Amino acid sequence: MLHPEFAKIIEISKKENCLVALSTNAAVLPKLPDSFDASNIGFVKFSMCGFSQASYDKIHRFDFDRIKKNIEIIVRTFRQHGFVGEFYIYFHVYQFNLHELQAAYDFAKTLNIVCHPVFAVINDWEKLKDFLQGTLDREYLNNVARDLLTGVGMGNLKPTTRCPMAPNLTIDADGRCVLCCLVDEDLGDVFEMTPEKWQRLHSESATCRECMQLGIPRLEFNAMTVDMEQLARAFASR
Repeated sequence: MLHPEFAKIIEISKKENCLVALSTNAAVLPKLPDSFDASNIGFVKFSMCGFSQASYDKIHRFDFDRIKKNIEIIVRTFRQHGFVGEFYIYFHVYQFNLHELQAAYDFAKTLNIVCHPVFAVINDWEKLKDFLQGTLDREYLNNVARDLLTGVGMGNLKPTTRCPMAPNLTIDADGRCVLCCLVDEDLGDVFEMTPEKWQRLHSESATCRECMQLGIPRLEFNAMTVDMEQLARAFASR
């Protein structure tokens, strides 16, 4: 939504019969013309690091009241312009914001949108790998142990042969293809990439093999999703 031609991108995607999914922290409102058509947007995810200024000071460092207001504006504006999909609040669960989850649910209810809690994880390939291999720097590990619910968010990962991210073409701001949203290994110019080359690069990637052996793709499958039993255990452990 930072892109000055955001509305044009949505317009082109509709002409090409592409369904669009958006993920945003709602820090910035997109510039939308009166002719904006949101009917081909399937869903919008709002990433939230808690539901207080204190939690936002720890992670995103945004004005919490502004974020709430922007979410309200985006929901209302998109619906006025033909959006019939689903809005989700992806509430990133940390140890310090467990008590704020109910307020997030209540806020979502006022907008008739879904609050979907997910466990926050280490979103850095090298550090996540070190954590799972038991070699993470002690100071960083202490921060992880203080903030994250590692036992339910990143525990008990098992090797897998399937990765949900592998088929997705991941492109950085310079138009370079990278391995995935977790690993920024340069795979070449997007205009020189083909589906066959993309598949081959992933099948031959030593990083992909190591990632799957560590079970990291399972975070995308199920480990990040919060169920009520997990949440009850998390509350009980505090």
